Amino acid sequence: MIATECNKRELPWKEPAEILLRWPAMTPLLFLGGGGRFSFLATSFWQLSTREFLAQPYTLLLSAPSGEDPSQPCPCGYWGLLSFDDFSPFSSGAGCKPSLIFRVSQALVFDHMHKKVWLSAFRDCPLRMPPMAPAFHILPDEIEEMFQSSASQLRHGRYQTLTPIPRCLDAHYLDMVSSVLEEIRCGRYYQINLLRYFDLAESPRRDSLISLICQRGGPYSALWDTQTFCLASLSPECFIRLQPEAGRIQVITCPIKGTIQRSADSAEDKALRSQLRQSQKDQAELHMIVDLMRNDLNSISRPGSVRVLSPGKLRSFPTVHHLIADIRSQLSDGLSIGEIFHKLCPAGSITGVPKREVMEAIRAYEGCHRGYFMGNLFRLGDQGSLDSSVLIRTLWGERSGDFTPCRFSWAAGSGLTLGSIPECELEEIRIKTRVLEESFRSYWLSDQGDENAPAFHSNF
Repeated sequence: MIATECNKRELPWKEPAEILLRWPAMTPLLFLGGGGRFSFLATSFWQLSTREFLAQPYTLLLSAPSGEDPSQPCPCGYWGLLSFDDFSPFSSGAGCKPSLIFRVSQALVFDHMHKKVWLSAFRDCPLRMPPMAPAFHILPDEIEEMFQSSASQLRHGRYQTLTPIPRCLDAHYLDMVSSVLEEIRCGRYYQINLLRYFDLAESPRRDSLISLICQRGGPYSALWDTQTFCLASLSPECFIRLQPEAGRIQVITCPIKGTIQRSADSAEDKALRSQLRQSQKDQAELHMIVDLMRNDLNSISRPGSVRVLSPGKLRSFPTVHHLIADIRSQLSDGLSIGEIFHKLCPAGSITGVPKREVMEAIRAYEGCHRGYFMGNLFRLGDQGSLDSSVLIRTLWGERSGDFTPCRFSWAAGSGLTLGSIPECELEEIRIKTRVLEESFRSYWLSDQGDENAPAFHSNF
């Protein structure tokens, strides 16, 4: 890897969508953005060995550069895509997806609160690990050209409708839910998250995916588009966060349970919020997952440090309302990054209770490997902060060759408990999938900006 300039570069403010739409065609794109203060676009990265990376002690991965503002995020570090299959004892053999790790040595950082953007200083990888594939790098001068060019030069996108086609009939899904409820009544498990899979009738273009992420993305949205795959995630769900604080590492997890659609009518939307708050089924489901995640955190935390700050608060997103809990602890010393993930993955919110038993049932009922669906995306900065999502509301596409059209699929699920009604669970999946059934178009912004244009943000 050849380092170009090592100094941070301030750039004129642009919304990330403007830069994403200018990104060179047929070149890899790794973007993290959604509904928080910052979003990130990698400009220099390469793939590392997943096995070697996961074996590294967490503290060895921390190499905070001196002289940088600690209040600003460090995009340089490690960005990872964790497969559900790698952490399930019932996933093996053909069809399993491998976890992927990338070293990001330079990136654009968008600060939406202060309308600032900068290209980070270049930081080479401190680990003695050779790249698994050729590195990708865009020169700083090329980045500046993207920011200086006029927004009016952007191509006005065409409409593209995305049509998800279920792999099984509604009747088959309802039969599966009925069988699950019978197993719950017999005491096999208490709660299980069962997925329904869809294939897209068309292959979305990159500009359509940019618009989809921009208009409907949750706080942990992401768009990763490479030679061999494309992932577009609308996830609103935090998996775990690690934050260095006063000599300790704070662990935060925020599981989601409970979903209800939003309404354009404010009075109806308020009534829907109240309905979700008062739902005994959703409250019970969330409490079970809080207990599970609290137990999972105990396996990686200092004794007595696990606390439930909130058993569940209602939060609203572009198309749905959710109930979200907040659980925190302090990380134990001496763990490798792989030990942390192996003890926590897969997330309890997308498996169920008890976890091992429901993972076996999931494999039997769904009849396929989950792959990256319900896996995790993470960003671990060199200064030690880790943020990660659960890959719900996610499109996944594979390519047969370099940047050939993808065949995309989608998965949506719901948590089944003793109080579940099969038809209501089917409707919940329809609500989560409806976001794909609308038309999206790429857009461009005038030089003065467009106050009606949606903006990218991120909690990563």
